[in-house]
Formats: sequence, C-alpha cells, structure tokens
Amino acid sequence: MDLTGKLGALDLERVVGKLAVAVRIVGADGTDLYANARAGELEERRGGELGRDDDVFDIYHSDGRRYDPAMWPVVRSITTGEEIVDEEYFQLLGDGSRVDIRCSSEPVYDDDGSIVAAVLVLTEVTQERAAARQLADHERLLESMEDGVVAVDAGMTITTWNAGAERLYGWTAAEALGRDVGEVARPLIGSEPSTAFGRELTRQGQARMQFTARRRDDSTVDVEVIGTAIAGDHGEPAGYLAIHRDVSERRRADDELRASQKRFDEVLESITDAFYGLDREWRIIYINDRALRLASQLAGIAFERADVLGTNLWELLPAVAGSELEAVYRRALGEQRAEAFDFAYPGGEQWFEVHVYPSPQGLAIYLRDITERKQAEAEQARRQHQQALIADLGLRAVATEDLQALTDETVLLVARTLGIGHVGLMEVLPNGGGLVQRAGVGWSDGAGGSARAAGGSSSMAGYTIMMGEPVVSDDVRRDPRFSTSPLMRGTGIVAAACVVVAGHDQPFGVLGAFTQEPHHFSEGDVHFLQAVANLIASAAEGAAAAARLEQVRDAERSRIARDLHDDALAELSAAIAAMPPQERSGELRRALTRVGRQLRGAIYDLNLDDDEGRPFSALLEELIDVQRGLAFPRALTLTARDLPAGSLGRGGTQVLRVLREAITNARRHADADHIAVTVGAREGSLQATVSDDGRGFEDATGPAANVAAQGLRGMRDRAAAENGWLDVTTRPGHGTRVRLGIPLPGTHGSAPRPARVLLVEDHTAVREAIATVLGREDDFDVVAQAGSLAEARDLLVDIDLAVVDLSLPDGYGSDLIPQLRAINRRAQAIVLTATLDRAEIARAIESGAAAALHKSAPLTELAEALRRLQAGEALLPLDDVVELIALARRHRQREHDDRAAMASITPREREILQALADGRGTSEIAEDLHITVRTQRNHVANILRKLGVHSQLQALVLALRYDVVEVHRDTP
Repeated sequence: MDLTGKLGALDLERVVGKLAVAVRIVGADGTDLYANARAGELEERRGGELGRDDDVFDIYHSDGRRYDPAMWPVVRSITTGEEIVDEEYFQLLGDGSRVDIRCSSEPVYDDDGSIVAAVLVLTEVTQERAAARQLADHERLLESMEDGVVAVDAGMTITTWNAGAERLYGWTAAEALGRDVGEVARPLIGSEPSTAFGRELTRQGQARMQFTARRRDDSTVDVEVIGTAIAGDHGEPAGYLAIHRDVSERRRADDELRASQKRFDEVLESITDAFYGLDREWRIIYINDRALRLASQLAGIAFERADVLGTNLWELLPAVAGSELEAVYRRALGEQRAEAFDFAYPGGEQWFEVHVYPSPQGLAIYLRDITERKQAEAEQARRQHQQALIADLGLRAVATEDLQALTDETVLLVARTLGIGHVGLMEVLPNGGGLVQRAGVGWSDGAGGSARAAGGSSSMAGYTIMMGEPVVSDDVRRDPRFSTSPLMRGTGIVAAACVVVAGHDQPFGVLGAFTQEPHHFSEGDVHFLQAVANLIASAAEGAAAAARLEQVRDAERSRIARDLHDDALAELSAAIAAMPPQERSGELRRALTRVGRQLRGAIYDLNLDDDEGRPFSALLEELIDVQRGLAFPRALTLTARDLPAGSLGRGGTQVLRVLREAITNARRHADADHIAVTVGAREGSLQATVSDDGRGFEDATGPAANVAAQGLRGMRDRAAAENGWLDVTTRPGHGTRVRLGIPLPGTHGSAPRPARVLLVEDHTAVREAIATVLGREDDFDVVAQAGSLAEARDLLVDIDLAVVDLSLPDGYGSDLIPQLRAINRRAQAIVLTATLDRAEIARAIESGAAAALHKSAPLTELAEALRRLQAGEALLPLDDVVELIALARRHRQREHDDRAAMASITPREREILQALADGRGTSEIAEDLHITVRTQRNHVANILRKLGVHSQLQALVLALRYDVVEVHRDTP
C-alpha cells in the first residue's frame, strides 16, 4: 500500500483534525500532503503557506538571525532525518507584527527505511512569549528598583522579594520566598504593626504605614510601606503587592525641619516685638503671640491664631488700608527694598516703629510700640519750646517798662502754649481785699480789672495764695478745698491749675490756667506756669522797684533843688552882692554870674517833676529865661502859638526836657549864634521846633559827638514814651533842626508825623516802585534810598522804618539791622526775600527783623505791614519768632559743624573733590593723580565719612557752598 493509502486508512482527519496545534505533513519533495484546520488558520494569518521551502516567506531565530532555508526544521527532518523538538522561531507578518512559533518536526520512513515525508507540528506562542518578555521586563524592573517590592499570594505566601527588599531588610530572596509573610514581618516590624497593616490591607484593599524596622543585622531603618490588593480574574483578591521605601533620610530631614521650625517659632515667640509675615497676596502666613494680641487690641476683637492665619491684612485691619503703612508695604514688596519708619495708627494715639523686610515670597514685618517714646519726645519738645518761650519772655520782661503790656502778652502766650482757652492773672489787693483780675484770655468782655475773687478758701486763687504752692484740680466744681469764685461761675470751667506769683513783701497774685473740658495738668504744665509766674513776679518787682526808685529820685531832686536854691544860690547871690565895687565888673563877677545861671538851670530841671501841675506856658517861659542866661551872648528866641492854658502833666515835662536838651546841644556842640524855639498846638498835638545856625554835629568826633549822640537818643526815648515823634535834620555848615510832637491830653492816637522810611534794594526799578507806593501814603515819608549795604550804612540816622532786601551786591541785607537798631533803638525793619528758605528768614529774624515778606507780595501788603509795625503791632506770633530763632541757632551750629568738617579735608581729598566737580570719572581721577582706583575710592569714602553725607553729589554741594571747589564752565 502506498503512503497516501496508509494515511487514509488511519483516518488522519479524525485523528488530528481537532488538535489545538497545527499539523502539516510535507512530502520529501516538499509538497504539502496534509494540513489540519489549525494549520490553515496559521497559514491565513501569515498570508502564505507554512512549511514550504521556497522564498515565499522568511523565519527568524529568536535572536533575530534569518534562517537559511536549508536549515528550516522541516527541511532538516526530510534531508537529514533530524528529529526536532520544540524549536522556536518567529515570522514577521505583512502588517509588521510578529508571530512566535514553537515547532517539532519528525521524518516519516517507508518500509525500506527511506524518508518519504516529515510531520511538522506548529504551536503559536506569540502571547506566551510576550508575557514572558513582559515578565522578564518586570523582573528586571523589580531588580533595578531601589525600593523593596514584596508580593504575596492570596494565602499570604511571599512570591516576590526583590533586590531592593534584600538591601532594605538584609533577608535574601531565597530566605524570604515561599514563607508566610507574617513569619518575616514580625521580626522586622513587630507583631502589632504587622497585624495592623495586614488587617487594613485586607479590609480596605490598600494601606499605608510608617514604622521603624529592625534589619537582619539588628540595625534599624525607617520605612514607609504602601500596599495594594491584586485582583484575580473574577475580582477576588489574588494576592497583595507592597512597596517598601527607606525614609530614614527624609524622616531625619522632617525631624530636623520640625525641630528647626520649633526653634524658629520659639525665637519668633521670644521676640519682644510683634512679628508677622505676609505673602504676596497680603495674607498673614505667620503671626507671633505679641502681634496677635496687638491685632486684637487694634481691631477691638479677641482673635485666635486660626482666625488670623490666611486672612488678608487689609480686611483684618481696615483702618490701615490706604494709609502710609500700605503704601510703604507695597513699595517694599515691589522694589524689594527694606523699609523702616514710624507709624501712627489711624484714629488712635498709638505709635509704632515698623521694620519691613521683603523677599520674593512676601514680607516679614517687625513692630515695636513706641507710643511712650513718642509721648516723651513730644513732651521734651514741648518743654524745650516752653523753655525757649520763657527765655524770650524773660528778655522782654527785662527790657519792658510796661508791666500791663507784658502781662497781657504773657497770658496769651500761656494759653497758646498749653492749648487751653482760659488763662488769668489775679493780683492781690491791699489790706486783704481779695484778688482782682489784671490780665486774662478767654473771659467775658470787661472782666479784666473788675473781676474779683475772694481770699482764702472762698476761691481757688485765694486758696492758692493761702497754701503758698501750686494747686491743681481736675474738677473745680466738686473740689472740696475751695468754693467757686464769681469769675468762674457760668463759664463751664472744669479743670484748673494755679500757681503763686511771688512779691517783695507779700505775694503779687496768682497765675491760673483753666479748661472747659476734662483735662489733667501735668507736672510739666505746672512747672511751666510757675516759671512764667516767676518772670511776672520779677517784672512786677522790677516795676515796683523802678517806681520806688523814681520816688526816691524825685524826693532827692527836690531836696537837691531846695539845697541849691536855699543855700548855694543864696550864698552865691550874697557873695556877688558883697563884692567891692571895683571888682563887680571883673572876670570873677562874670564867672560867678555864669555859675549862678547854671545853678538856676539845674534847679529848674530838678523842679520840673514837682512843677507838673503848673501851666505849661509858665514852665516854658522859665525854661527859655534860664537858657537865655546860659546861652549869652548867643541869641535865643521863643515863638509860642495857641498854647494850652493849663498843665500838660508828664507830657509837658517831657517836651520841656527835650527842648532843654536840644538847646544845650546847639549851645555847647554846634557853636550856634542864633537859636530859635517855636512851640504851638496843632491838630491835637503839641509841636515844637529848635533851630540853630551852628555847624551841626553829624561830622563831629570825640567826646562831644558821643555826648550829642546820647542826648539825641534820650530825646527820642522821651518822645516815644509819650507816643510822640522826634525828627532831627542836620547838615555841616547849615545848622540843625529838631522837631518834636506829642499828643495833647484828651486826644487819641499819635502825633501826625509821617514815619521816616529807608529803602535798601539793589534793583532800582523795584526800589522806585516801593517808594512810589509809600509816597502816596500820608503816614510814610521815604527819606533815603540805597542800593547796597555800604550806601545804607551812611543813611541810618533818624530812620523809623527800614525795608531791606536780603540779597545785596556787597552782603547779606539782615546784617544792616543790628546797626540800624544801635543808632535808633526803636527803629523797625522788614526784610524782602525772593526765597522761601526758612533758614534765611530765621537768620533775618534773629538779626532783629520784625517780619519777612516775599518779593512777589503786593506792595499794598508791604505798606500795610509797615503801618501795623509803626502802630506797635507784632507781625509775627511769639511762637513763630521763638521757633525761627531756634532754627537760626541750629542752622548756625550746622554751618559751624560743616565748616569744621571741611577743615578736616586733606589736600589730596580736595584734589579729588575738584576732579569730581570737573565731571571726571573714577578711572580718570586715579590716572591723573597717579593712584590706584582702589585708593581713589578709599579717598571718596573718607570724604563722605568726614562730611557726614551719603553721596558724592551731597559732598560736592557742601564743597561748593564753602568754596572748597570751583565749577569750571567752558566758554564758547
């Protein structure tokens, strides 16, 4: 039977048709003799015939080498009779995918032992090989992982233990695999953690835990374990997988971080300042306890830390939104620049010193409550201000002769300084008559001079006198120590402070400060009041002493006049009468006669004060009669018109003294031949003129000139004492004229003499404009003009008002004012300035200027200021004057310090300053001076340190100001 018949007899279709493997029978000639269904499926997948030894397709070894067709398994079986078992190769399909094949081939022999065919069995293992490759990849991945990977099956037997687990725990895979996980875990992490982890893993399907494990070598390691369940085909747990990670370093870092954070928190909490941090969205990210308490206090809400953290600062404290604080915070964050400033919390009296430190993430802020320091500084400044005011008031008290004007000004000063509405000066009446208000501020009209307070405990003022020490009351209405005086009834006075104004034999009175609202007068306030009271006491005592001295002088003058008249003059007259006839026409008689006339003149002067009640015309006739005798052989004439019939009192006495001084000057110093006196009443004033034809005394030198100058000052003082005026004109060779005017009793205002004005201004147009405007006014007479200091110095005699430009070609205008005041003690000056620099204005005020006007001010404003000044008004409040004088002193001290600093600059440093002024750079300067750049920079640093400045520009400004360097300008 042939082979085919044999195969058919075996019913191959029935035997192999339903096998799960592909079976093919290939004849020795390479023809396909049989292929089952599975072989057909494989054939369809590859798109050709499997097993053919032609070039229809290629097969490849597992390592990628192409099979030589002679070495195909089926070919080898047919040609060599080789039996091949489970040889694997792969084919590439048309779509590029890969098919893995496992094949076995066996030759088929006939009865003669010849190979007639080969049976090829093919199994596709594509998925199996892919799974194997994936498993190999997984195994490589597991072995390459640093973390330990441990897997168990559903029975909790360890199935995976990678190299990471070996390194982590010291157990090898051989020791761990196949063991129950509990047997390994318990010695590693202990029974309790192991049980807890397993319970959570099986219940939740996942678990996470950190613990300290003990390795095989008994060392410890911190481990984090993350476990998860592995689901089977039907969702049931098929096992569990856990990743074991060494977290020792991380744990140490966390511990260190926590310790560091704890130390940081402890440091921040130990800071005595309030501290908080903000992120870039202005949210609070940290706040210490002090800052938390402060925020609660400012907001009026008891915050907890949780209430504050994460909250926007501007929402937490809305009062600071839009304030200087927000502006500085935003600038610091935007410019990444630290800031430090003092901040007053809105709506309150709290002050904080704030330090802001920026970073890219936000701001760190330190706050320190400096309210007490600010209050102390304010109190110190207030006391310094008070001391300056007291010092200035002391000078005025020494200089003034008008006690009432001083007390009126003083109570106003006290009210302004203490910021209160009511101040009163009560004077003790004689014989226990209580007290009367002498000066006051804030009281009802007419209270001054009439309002009275009882002595003793019937009034606060009386109680203060009785106690002899300051008395302070926060509520005078309920104070049991004294009763409310009529002066305070109905005024709403609540708080008060009173101090004693001392006197010579008994207290002069009481100085009191009062408020209509609750107020507490501090110890400093009381000290200030007492200091002012002491000045008033000194002034009052001075006035009383002056009055007593004047009385003594009057009595002494009267006694001397009587002695001269009754004794000396009588003896002299008797001596002349007893002279022999032959000597009566001689020189001795003439000398004795002159002595007699001089005695009559002295007696007349001494008796003037006692004769104030006599008619003025009679006293005038006596004066001329006495002076005629003294002036002989010079001619002295009197012209009197419309003289008042009665006495002119003290005013008339002063006019007579001025006339006597003017006649004496003309007689003694002017060498005049004719002296004319004219006296008359006109327009409510008594006016007098003394004219002579002498040489004048303006150019005189020596003792005579000094005496004349002193007499001139005395005449002006006497005229001013009676609200009058004095005008003196004199020219060499043309004589002298003295004009005088005083108000007559019963008239108001001053005599109508215009104020004599000096203009000092270097711009002719400006000077003439001022002269034109003032010339239109009846109360001004522009008598002199100058364009420089040198010109003005020759024009200071007999000037009432001066208008002085500060910037003059040959110096500083205010330097003229002390010279003007030395010549005319009552002269006043206003300075004109084109600058608003308070330092310059302060310097002018310190020099004696009454006020400073800007050159842009209307000329009518200048005229009004001069008019007010002439009327005796103060153009600047006392507070401003004191402040400007203090500023001038500080400026002078700063200038002194600057000059001292400039004096410390070395010649080399001057060279560098000059080079900087020339615009030269660092390298250029170093090259020019043959020094290194580093040396040049060291010199610049020394210059900045010596001058106390922070930049080269500031140093150059100072150097230019004090002529240390020059700015060289290139000419075209």
